[in-house]
Order: sequence, then structure tokens, then C-alpha cells
Amino acid sequence: MTVSTRHKLAIATAAVLTVIALSGCSGAQSKADACKSVRPTVNTAIGNINTAVSGFSSDPAAALTKLQSTDASYKKGLTKISNPEIKKKSSKAEKTLASFIGDVKAFVADPTSDSSALQKSSTTLQTDFGAIQKSCTS
Repeated sequence: MTVSTRHKLAIATAAVLTVIALSGCSGAQSKADACKSVRPTVNTAIGNINTAVSGFSSDPAAALTKLQSTDASYKKGLTKISNPEIKKKSSKAEKTLASFIGDVKAFVADPTSDSSALQKSSTTLQTDFGAIQKSCTS
């Protein structure tokens, strides 16, 4: 084999190895990796939601602000998730959180209004965040 042929072979081999190495980086996100990425986001959101809800009776405006900032942080955290199963469940939880915030906003605006929508969205919120946690532990 001539030097030129060895050089071309070495370059071709390096190129193939680079493509193989990079294909591992660009592949689909595993469920385990998605869960590892979403876990701190979910845990923080749940903690913030619990804090906001527990402070709701004493300062509804502060609770609403806390929920809104939680939603913004949660959305940002979801950008790291590409696994279809975890992305779908995490996105559903975000939509439910947004709906819950809307119900909280309506209740803050009129505390004498019926709270059944707020209670229903609260239950749905717990279910949706629980579904993410269940998927990540199964």
C-alpha cells in the first residue's frame, strides 16, 4: 500500500468513525435520559405549586405570581426533552398547569365564584404530573 493510499484510508476511517460517534449524539433521546432531564423540572414545579397553593388563602396574588413563574420555568425545562412518550406527558402537564393558572386567576378576580373548576383542574394537574413520574419509574 502506498503512502497516498494509506493516507486516504486513514482519512476515510476517521470520517466513518466520526459519523458513527456523532450518530450516537443525534439519535433519539432514551426514556431514561428524558426522565433524568425532566425529573428536576417536575420536582421543582411540584414544590412551587404546593408552595403557591398553601399560600393561596393568605396571599392569592403572590400565589398566582408563583404559579406563573413556575409555568415559565417548567416550559423552559421541557425544551430538553425529545423522547416522544415523556415529551407528550410533560407537555400535557404544562397545558394543565396553564389551565390551572387560568382557573386560579378567575378565582382571584372573583373569590365568591364557584370553585369547582379550580378543584377539577387541581386534580387533573396532580394526575398529569403523577403520570410523568409513573412513566419515569416504570
